[in-house]
Amino acid sequence: MNQERANFQDVFAKLAGENLLDSGWEEKTRVLIAREHNEQAWYVRVMVGFSAWLASWMLIGFVVGAAIVESEQASLILGLLLVAGAVIGRYVSDNDFITQMTLAVNLAGEALIVFAVAQISHSFETTTFSFIMLQLVLLVIYPDAVHRFLSASAVIGALSGLLYQWKAIAWVHVIVIGFAALFVYLVIVEQKFLARGQAQFIIPMKWGVLFGQLSVLMMSTVYILPEIAKNMEIFPLPWISSVGLGLLFLCLVYWLIRAEKFPLTQGNTAAVYSISVIAIAAATMAPGLIMALIILLLGFAVADRVLLGVAIGFFTVFLAAFFYGIEITLLLKSIVLIATGAVLLAGRTALKFYLTANKEMAIDG
Repeated sequence: MNQERANFQDVFAKLAGENLLDSGWEEKTRVLIAREHNEQAWYVRVMVGFSAWLASWMLIGFVVGAAIVESEQASLILGLLLVAGAVIGRYVSDNDFITQMTLAVNLAGEALIVFAVAQISHSFETTTFSFIMLQLVLLVIYPDAVHRFLSASAVIGALSGLLYQWKAIAWVHVIVIGFAALFVYLVIVEQKFLARGQAQFIIPMKWGVLFGQLSVLMMSTVYILPEIAKNMEIFPLPWISSVGLGLLFLCLVYWLIRAEKFPLTQGNTAAVYSISVIAIAAATMAPGLIMALIILLLGFAVADRVLLGVAIGFFTVFLAAFFYGIEITLLLKSIVLIATGAVLLAGRTALKFYLTANKEMAIDG
């Protein structure tokens, strides 16, 4: 431990000597070392979290079962008190037990608030808007990564629910494209937030937006079940989302090239744009494929293996749904799949060849 402390101190001292750290670096490094030293084993944390959730829900069950909450107004007041207590408790301590207990209490409080608003207003719109506002407020003031992830996802789901309620599902494309753009922005500015010590805000926010957006986008695969697609329009005119996501993809390619994330010659740049346009045109009826490509491109740009894994996983899901939904014979589907795989492998080989050649030319030059 002493050797570890000395190594940390030496490294940070050199960084401070080069004016790369602020004046409070010594205290921050001591806190970091102490936190690492006092870190509990994962199985201990799991048991502590389970006990916190069990204790919290038993307490809440007692409150409800004892008929303490006898009216909608009482439910609302109790819900607000539980949420406020959870927020305060989360700021007071970041202990594992307190963290899990406040999360459970907070979720229970939210449920009571939403239930009370629904009973008082008898309006789906009022209840949903209240839920969205509650999530947005807690997204800012409640310092918990899990809850921020849930809040970001829940807001997107609630907005989609409103569109279905209003029978304005055609506007779902605004949600798909808008939150895809927000996700791209969050990934691009993530390092700035991390440099300011705001990892607990930006990281769960980023993943929550992505999860919510992909959940809505999964509805575009409904055409694989014709009996459902004929009875109701779940995701009408998917090409609209494809066009919007395609433009976002091209903007992302343009930004990455301009930022020299992918240094290319003029010829290779034209080839990249041409391939991008062809890919977008081929996925006109499958916007999920374009979104997967956006995630894949971001993963390469920021060297994030988790993003790459998510992109590959969802690309596989959307591609399978796309080919399953094509109304052609099984033989033709097989031929198309083989041809698509051959084209992708050929494209990878060609791209690898060009990049290697450019790298060698840059070294020789």
